[in-house]
Amino acid sequence: VLYLIKKNKVIAGYGAAAKGMTILKCSNIGNKLKYFVDDSPAKQGLYSPVDHVPIISRRDSLKDQPDYFIILAPNYSDVIIQKEKSYIKKGGKFIIPKNGITVYPNWLMKILITGCAGFIGSHLTKQLLSNNYCIIGIDNLNNYYSVKLKKDRLKNLIGKNKNFKFYKI
Repeated sequence: VLYLIKKNKVIAGYGAAAKGMTILKCSNIGNKLKYFVDDSPAKQGLYSPVDHVPIISRRDSLKDQPDYFIILAPNYSDVIIQKEKSYIKKGGKFIIPKNGITVYPNWLMKILITGCAGFIGSHLTKQLLSNNYCIIGIDNLNNYYSVKLKKDRLKNLIGKNKNFKFYKI
């Protein structure tokens, strides 16, 4: 977390659970978070103990999305990740303190798809992107069949997902 902050990344807490506050205090990073989001209306509008970090609704956080959320109820991380697919598609990431520290999606792991403008490659790319994988797509856009069709398929991928990069070879 401290490394990310040095890189000017914004980090917020997801879930203002007591378990999470213990994690933050033991790691001495509670005061480094911009805010907490919590679904409980009873907690919204309040502040975290000791560090006085504001607790807001997820809806309010949409105005100022962080680069990373640290999930402070790690036993719910799978549910939270499923719920937050649009945040992930926009490039958002989660830090999960569960059995060590995990960053999701794993931005160090990328999948290379050759022929990503072809029929199979484009459908595989879409499927993997919908499951939050990071994809590097390459294609030579040869004229074996319609180059226009291949370019149309790429238009549906390029610029629509931060987890997709295309290279023409």
